[in-house]
Amino acid sequence: MTPTVLVNDRQITLMAPEEVNLFVVCEMAERDMGVGLGEISEGDFTQEGARAVIEIPDGDPERWRQVFLTRIAQPEEDAFLELGPKPEEPPFSHLGPNSSLEDLRQWALVHYKASGINHFTSLQTIALANRAQFQVFLTHDLFQQVSVAGQETTYPVKVRAYARAMRDGVKFPPLVLWSDGRMRLLEGFHRLYAANEARIPTVAGVIFSP
Repeated sequence: MTPTVLVNDRQITLMAPEEVNLFVVCEMAERDMGVGLGEISEGDFTQEGARAVIEIPDGDPERWRQVFLTRIAQPEEDAFLELGPKPEEPPFSHLGPNSSLEDLRQWALVHYKASGINHFTSLQTIALANRAQFQVFLTHDLFQQVSVAGQETTYPVKVRAYARAMRDGVKFPPLVLWSDGRMRLLEGFHRLYAANEARIPTVAGVIFSP
């Protein structure tokens, strides 16, 4: 399928090959235009390709069309690298073994909000935890413990992009874990998989526990 972008009044119709991630394309277009898109009113994702009809805000429709054409043509791995951390992502360089429960909890909750993560159970687990600890893990050992649980939640292109960034020295936020006698990864599967793929020897994490 040849990438196509059609503009009609305040709607834009995107059609692209199956391998194009239209959600990432939309996020990049929003960043380029400096304004959020409306709802996806229609969407079909098949082996033949992807199609979505999206509400666009007031502005220059032709400019939107050109931005979408550019972003559809961009390799997805490059898009993930360009997106980088969310603007609201909290700093984490100050976190360490001496960080308090409340400091670690506050960082984790703000990190979830900035990343758009709304998993109720995970958020409640963090909010109700009585203990928290910052720890540095051997990447491969932790990967072996939690890899099975993350196989269906990781996106290979995103893992490759993160691994590429890690090899270039980019620092990523700590993982978020829960331990009640068994270690479980709550958030950060892509980062852990990427660190393992990039052969980064250690990875930091925040462990919450009852």
